[in-house]
Amino acid sequence: MGGVLAALSPIQREAVVTIAAQSLAAVDGGSSRNGGDSRGIGQMASWWGSVAASADGRALSATTPRGNVPGTVGSAGGLASPVESDGGDPVAELARWSDSTYVRSRLRVYVYDLPEEFNEALVRRSHEVPPRIRDPLCDASFYSAEVSLHRFLLTSPVRTLDPDDADFFYVPIYTTCFLMTHLPNNLTATGAHFAAGMNRIIREYPFFNRSGGRDHVYTFTQGFGGRHAGDWRRIRNGIFLVHNGEWTADEFTSHKDVVLPADLTHYLLPVYVQPSRGGATSAGVAGGTLGHGLPTAVAATDVDEQKEDFGAGAGGGKRVGEGGTHQSDDTGTPSSEHKVGGSSTSEGAVSRTTATEAAAAAAAAAAVPVPKTHFLVFGGQVLSANVSDERGSNYSGGVRQYVMEHLAHLPGYRLTGVRSRTYLTDLADARFCLCPEGWHPWSPRPVYAVLSGCIPVVVSERQELPLSTRVNWDAFTVWVRPAHVAGLDAALRAIPDAEVAAKQAAMRSAWRALWYGPGGLAQQGVLAELAARKGHVRYRREFVAGPVEGQGDGRGAASAELAPQAAVPPSEG
Repeated sequence: MGGVLAALSPIQREAVVTIAAQSLAAVDGGSSRNGGDSRGIGQMASWWGSVAASADGRALSATTPRGNVPGTVGSAGGLASPVESDGGDPVAELARWSDSTYVRSRLRVYVYDLPEEFNEALVRRSHEVPPRIRDPLCDASFYSAEVSLHRFLLTSPVRTLDPDDADFFYVPIYTTCFLMTHLPNNLTATGAHFAAGMNRIIREYPFFNRSGGRDHVYTFTQGFGGRHAGDWRRIRNGIFLVHNGEWTADEFTSHKDVVLPADLTHYLLPVYVQPSRGGATSAGVAGGTLGHGLPTAVAATDVDEQKEDFGAGAGGGKRVGEGGTHQSDDTGTPSSEHKVGGSSTSEGAVSRTTATEAAAAAAAAAAVPVPKTHFLVFGGQVLSANVSDERGSNYSGGVRQYVMEHLAHLPGYRLTGVRSRTYLTDLADARFCLCPEGWHPWSPRPVYAVLSGCIPVVVSERQELPLSTRVNWDAFTVWVRPAHVAGLDAALRAIPDAEVAAKQAAMRSAWRALWYGPGGLAQQGVLAELAARKGHVRYRREFVAGPVEGQGDGRGAASAELAPQAAVPPSEG
């Protein structure tokens, strides 16, 4: 392992040792806990794999019997001892889903074996001919959960090769990767590509028609969600794994679908495994490259430059500091339906607590917040308030524009361009991180914030956040209605230090459920969510009559095939 460590920066070396020593990640046969093919992953993902696969890594994990995993979440460093979960903490409960015996007895998933043109070939294409967008690699962008989750399932103990033993059937069609590698954004072509893969499944297997598609699982990681499937209503019985849990969108059903956290392993190291700065992200990741020769940061662009380029009435739709083809800068948001019973801390912001959370906050009343350099941070594009998408939706609902125009000058505010060179360190050094909407309600920003130890301030009323039945977002998130953004600063400054400290402690207990790397439980959260839906998909039809000669194979494939259709106009705007 010495050779691997020598190639890393000091802070990365320290994080390697911390992760290996504290998470005690289970290693089997020299493969990483996440498993899967690591081809094309950038330096960060390769680094994770090197840590888990190294001989020294096996020696460190040998102190924990195979199959045992970290249990209770919430130690001072965010990584807990390998103890059995008592079932009282939904995040701690996810630790059980790393145990092979436990998961095999509760969930079985059949992964369709589709030709590579529907998945891995697209990833290779993104490396060979990178599209002209900010994050061009399909397996190293904040949309890459469709790739990492598929690779995880291929080596996961929940996978079964016997379809009759399966609870669910996973469809590995990389629609977002197709969209990225066939610019400009074209949902018509993306839908046709999805239909081609699904028609192959419908023709060659009986399982879709047997259940009406109820036990089929699809991953759509871009803001358009299920509309990537074109005629998505033909598969609406299935479970959609999405980033954009937009409750007002027809293609998303909250009780059926699952909101995934963005896979940010290619961008940052969680502050909870970086003790040297007590919550700092790696400067080596914030700037430079991640091993694929493409910059992860554009030139630093501060608020003054943004005001000049995107002031009131300004036109254009390019990002600050970059040209080329537009890539969605979606921004995550919660929904007002989660606000019942909340207590207002000031006009415009709502901080909601249950009795349990109130008790925890009281116990932490004497706690001192982690010191931060900045009061509030936001990094992202700010288009003119006159810019709308093809649906007529005003960009960001005017929130970003208002913040830049009226709040940027306030003490402690750090507002920058899209991923400036200090973006990651800014997040880690901030008390609050602003998470407004963009073209879509969703964004990776709430996940960025939690992994950076920054309290997310989510400005929206129509969004379900990732794994919300497993992660108690209410314990550490500040929700703001867009109509009340004028009261944002007063609301945030009214939050007492004791509550800030309690929110920081709650993030320290929850971050693993949002992390795909070593010590993380994001994939396990998806497994737990699928298992919770088993009872809703069990209805399957078994037909007894055989096919009639000359009239097909009896599976009804022809009638069930998906017709390529244009669900929406071909551009995000």
